[in-house]
Amino acid sequence: MVYRRLEKAQKLYAVLQKIKPKKLYISCNAPANPTEVYFCEEIRKLFLHPDWDCEVYTLFQEQHISDCSTSITTGINWFFSQEKKGIILEDDCIPETSFFQFCKLMLDKYEDHESVMHISGTNLLQQTNPNYDYFYSKMILPCWGWASWSRAWKKYTPLMNNWQQHQELILKDVKHKAFWEEILKKNENELIGWDLQWMIDVWVNNSVGIIPSQNMVSNIGYDKYATLTTKEDSKFSQLPVKNVTSFNKTDLSNYDQLLEDLIIDFIKEL
Repeated sequence: MVYRRLEKAQKLYAVLQKIKPKKLYISCNAPANPTEVYFCEEIRKLFLHPDWDCEVYTLFQEQHISDCSTSITTGINWFFSQEKKGIILEDDCIPETSFFQFCKLMLDKYEDHESVMHISGTNLLQQTNPNYDYFYSKMILPCWGWASWSRAWKKYTPLMNNWQQHQELILKDVKHKAFWEEILKKNENELIGWDLQWMIDVWVNNSVGIIPSQNMVSNIGYDKYATLTTKEDSKFSQLPVKNVTSFNKTDLSNYDQLLEDLIIDFIKEL
């Protein structure tokens, strides 16, 4: 998913050049004003004609979608209407190359496991037990480089206006219940981002995500051009990434409360 940030899109493209995926789905918003026309056109040209053998499918908006959440979910809906499974990357989410192999293996392994809805490339803890390759968690934010299945995305609900019906399940095992109640009340009748709702859908469906033991994606989008991540000195900006060479050993430890603390810090910055 790309828009106006040409320099960041070029860095993502450089990673894709190394991987040479056989299929690319490119979702691009339309420029909001004349100054953005050049950048949007250059980004579209960059991804429309990759320099390797690749099928390219495009969703190029003709009218600007002013709401970032709608723009992103429109792209994801389009993608999962075409494919049963796949990887989602925004232009400021730069993955380490082994991220793609990790996603491929997990997408195949857990394809028929309804209790798994999400595969993350981001680990805010940066490193957990080095003797294991990944773990399960209900704390899947932020969605900076991730993968899923159309069977899971069908459960996505942009507005949590019925969250009270699921209150007991949603707030089960969370440490900061008052914080999540306040967030859910704010999101009852208006869109506040899009990925928070995705995480709550994981909770509502009593499911989990898969998190790598090492962080594999770095967000380079913390700057004045961002929609939400504008705090340039954020501790979450440009987290280091590590190459992961094995994907077999599952860590059954529970890191949810540690991740919950970090996710709340992340949300409060937005």
